[in-house]
Amino acid sequence: MSVPVIELRGLARTYPGPPPVPALKAADLVINAGGYVAVTGPSGSGKSTLLHLLGLLDTPTEDKYLLDGTDTGALKDRDRSALRG
Repeated sequence: MSVPVIELRGLARTYPGPPPVPALKAADLVINAGGYVAVTGPSGSGKSTLLHLLGLLDTPTEDKYLLDGTDTGALKDRDRSALRG
């Protein structure tokens, strides 16, 4: 069995501040090679935050994002940039 291309395990993002702003609640998702996904929802539902996380432009505040089996949260900034490129 192959490793999923994208795997989210309870991925969440909260922006700091008084009060903290939860931009993306915990999400689980698995996308295998050749799979298609549409991201839809109302304004403020976390679509852009999710896409920023998937594109390695932002880092999650909770749990894991695995890209081809690599835990992106454990990568240094330069490694994230190289993977993004």
